[in-house]
Amino acid sequence: MLPQKTKKSALIPYGITLDSYSYFWTHDKYIIIRRKLLISPDFALDKTAKQADADVTNGKVGFYGANWDYPLNAKIREPLKQNAPDANYVPIDAFKNAEGKYIKETYNENGLFSFIPKSSKHTELAMKYLNGMATPEVLFFLQFGEEGVNHTMVEDIPQRIAQTGENMQMSNLNLDYTLVVNGAELGDTEKNVKTYAAALATGDKAYEQLAVDSYKINTTDGFTGFYYGVPNEASIKYGKTLGDMNKQMMDRLIVVKPAEFDALYDKLVKEYMDAGGKAVQEENVKHYREIKESSK
Repeated sequence: MLPQKTKKSALIPYGITLDSYSYFWTHDKYIIIRRKLLISPDFALDKTAKQADADVTNGKVGFYGANWDYPLNAKIREPLKQNAPDANYVPIDAFKNAEGKYIKETYNENGLFSFIPKSSKHTELAMKYLNGMATPEVLFFLQFGEEGVNHTMVEDIPQRIAQTGENMQMSNLNLDYTLVVNGAELGDTEKNVKTYAAALATGDKAYEQLAVDSYKINTTDGFTGFYYGVPNEASIKYGKTLGDMNKQMMDRLIVVKPAEFDALYDKLVKEYMDAGGKAVQEENVKHYREIKESSK
């Protein structure tokens, strides 16, 4: 996962993971990596990931973990091509568990939630609007615009035509106008993947294949989070505090001496649970049992 530098290799493998900390596979190995300066000594200060982005694009990083479409982001791939024209990103499925699977969390099948507020005075019209948007012909036009103007069809896949002025689409796949989908939607998973890959790659066939390969890895051995359907009041109350504590815990556990890891871990988990984590957990368990009971 951390290849030695060679003159022949300019590849940057990246793991398809939940977040940028997912390469923290075991504490001992991470400590070795940190002490050999294979990660930035100032990682804890990089709250916006700007330094991580800079390290990747400047060739300082040999492996990193991120969402599957991260390297296709223009701010990541363009500087890399400028700094090292022969360099490339290679998706890999990292971190096999004891069962031989590469477990990772994926989006729920619906992709996103659209709702009409209870306070709305035009619920019926809003529902008609969403239903109309979900009509395949309408949704296709909203996503890809007019053929020959905003896109061309290549092997049944719409390829974007960059436009300015009144024909310009405001975002990739016009996501701001397609409230009922999250990404490309052509009614076929394979076409969806290829279409989204083409949109991300903006004409670069190598990156287009990279997107397809990344997506395949992302959806292998994936699981979806449980949908409770009701708000967790404890999470609303303690969420901000617990979120901040979680980030601090990760930072402290990475830099602690190996011999002190277990004691610090136990201490931090207790502090987290006492600060609201236990209340959130108990409410989730309560809702889970109620939902399971009602579905019998």
